[in-house]
Amino acid sequence: MQHSDVLANATLLNLLISPGDDPNPILPGHYVVGQDGHDPVGYPTNVQAAFRHTGADCSAAGQNATAGTIDVSSIDGGNVAGSFNLTFPGGALTGSFRTAGCTLPASVACATDTFVGCAP
Repeated sequence: MQHSDVLANATLLNLLISPGDDPNPILPGHYVVGQDGHDPVGYPTNVQAAFRHTGADCSAAGQNATAGTIDVSSIDGGNVAGSFNLTFPGGALTGSFRTAGCTLPASVACATDTFVGCAP
């Protein structure tokens, strides 16, 4: 998805590793959810995960992870791969991912649950 669009009737897992003051992108490593920590070089990080489902009208419901880890195993050509082991109030979720990494502009990164459009 681009431009903060939201898909109707979608289930989403959002993984966020914010590198804080580090001017460089994230590095492969072990990141703890819900805990301000440090990346492998020592810069502060903020790590979050959220599980969301949208309805036909793009209304969203979901839960934020209360604990867990995100392990980034590789970053290659803009692709990020790794695994996650997350705890939510309603249960646990584990798995792996390989996706294009992204950088959010500050105006989007600072907004919370602000979506521009809905794609039915």
